[in-house]
Amino acid sequence: MIAVLAVLDVMLMVMLAAVAGLVLWLHFKIQDFQKDAKRLPQLSDTLVENMVKARAALAQIMSTLETTGPEMEAATRKAQDAFQDVQYTVARAEEVLNRLETKVDQAKNIEESMEETRLALPLGKGISARVEMKETLPKVQKIPQPAKGAKSASPAQPKKISHIELAEAQARRRKSAGEKALEQSVKGR
Repeated sequence: MIAVLAVLDVMLMVMLAAVAGLVLWLHFKIQDFQKDAKRLPQLSDTLVENMVKARAALAQIMSTLETTGPEMEAATRKAQDAFQDVQYTVARAEEVLNRLETKVDQAKNIEESMEETRLALPLGKGISARVEMKETLPKVQKIPQPAKGAKSASPAQPKKISHIELAEAQARRRKSAGEKALEQSVKGR
């Protein structure tokens, strides 16, 4: 029985030590809460000051939006108008470039035809050979120009010719120019 009492005494002492440790832990937690409780009014005042600053900043943002909003919309409209003007100018420039390329191609074809005709003509014919050469040159078709005041809804696109069609047309021109030169040289003898 003494042994049982001794075990109970030991258990009671362990329990008392655990309760003393728990009381000590609670004492330190209560001290932390008291420190925080002393800082709470100060934190509350800081929170109120920050909320007042935030409300003032929101009011300032709203007034700025009301004054600069219409200015920004006007600037955006101007930028869109300028962009549309640039798009129109680029479309017109492409149209002019296409016309210029067509004219350059026509000039190259005429130059080639003149060289072929010059080579096909017998030497020494003089002025009559030049007149005949002028008659054998292909006729250049004019591309209709839009009226100066009229604006086209979409830029005119030149007719696209494949490389094969272009080569065939050049070959026909060369052949007809060569045949005419041969006929004229036979008539001249």
